[in-house]
Amino acid sequence: VGAGGGGALGLSLTGEGGSVIVSFALASICDIYSVEDDGEAAFPKPILAELGKDEVLKLLRVYYYSTNKRCESLFILEDTVGSRDTFRDSLRVLCIYAKSGGTQLTGS
Repeated sequence: VGAGGGGALGLSLTGEGGSVIVSFALASICDIYSVEDDGEAAFPKPILAELGKDEVLKLLRVYYYSTNKRCESLFILEDTVGSRDTFRDSLRVLCIYAKSGGTQLTGS
């Protein structure tokens, strides 16, 4: 999570070796789903079939608008249910902040 070229807060996910897999503005996030809150119907069956029951509970699906205005989604598998909740809640707060026009995060 960081400020992009235009000062907009964004999220970049990187793969092994540091290559960027996907990057988008936090304000472009539409929704965040979990199996616990939204049910298995919110996730593609092939994705769920690859995961064990414990892993399914740690899965998030983030919907966002790409630069070409298409609604896209990505899947994030967290280490624990607690870290899934922390990441989801933090992402929601940052998304609200980004949509409000905020561009600076300050610490105390």
